Amino acid sequence: MHPHITRTSRHGERVAWLVRKHGVSEAEAEKLMAERIPIGRILEASDVTPLVLLFASPLSGATTGQAIAVDGGALPGVCY
Repeated sequence: MHPHITRTSRHGERVAWLVRKHGVSEAEAEKLMAERIPIGRILEASDVTPLVLLFASPLSGATTGQAIAVDGGALPGVCY
């Protein structure tokens, strides 16, 4: 699974980095991040959880070797 920008415990570090890099407020840094995601918002852990639960359930018993992007449309695909 390939989640994109997701609000996790590390999110504050990413925002602080953008604040320093671009000299903007935290709100503006969040806006810059969200603009890079086609759904227009930063992903939440709750956006990723359903896929994790699916993979952990018997429903995906025959699923192997898959790469699924949970990215709000930010990436064109996952290629290896």
